[in-house]
Amino acid sequence: MRALLLLLLSGPAWAVPQLPEVAFIQGQPTNVVVSGLNPGAPVGLVASPWDFGAPYCPRPMAPHCTDLLGPGRILAVATADAGGRATFRITAPPQLTEMQLQAVEASQGRFLLSNVRTAPVLVGRADPDGDQLTNAEEVLVHSTNPFDADTDGGGTPDGVEVRRGGAPLDPADD
Repeated sequence: MRALLLLLLSGPAWAVPQLPEVAFIQGQPTNVVVSGLNPGAPVGLVASPWDFGAPYCPRPMAPHCTDLLGPGRILAVATADAGGRATFRITAPPQLTEMQLQAVEASQGRFLLSNVRTAPVLVGRADPDGDQLTNAEEVLVHSTNPFDADTDGGGTPDGVEVRRGGAPLDPADD
């Protein structure tokens, strides 16, 4: 038994694909960067639901799910670069308010699954957190959270920081 355990522990080291939090703006292409991939490996980005009903992995559990647990569609395929990253340029369909994403790497006869992310599809001109930045500005320009008025937690709303030349992702300049 000990020899079997040592064999399993000394086998090949597999990268663990990681899908970051992402939000989409209706009609705008968004870069989704998957990390933790094996360099040179093919990887697909899968979405569910696309035109299905409710999500198959409940929203609170999505970051911890290891599978979409339901039908999905391959949105794009890429090859991991030398740093173990793959970038996908995705435009979310306008009829959706959210979709779940998962990256799937095919490496040496195995499929390696990333975490599952629930990605909101937002209206570009809206400002749900009231920080005076539109969703489009938050997601596409500043990489701030469109649902948190003070993304860096420093005490100043993101829009105020941007207007005065500060960095909305650095709490030290609030």
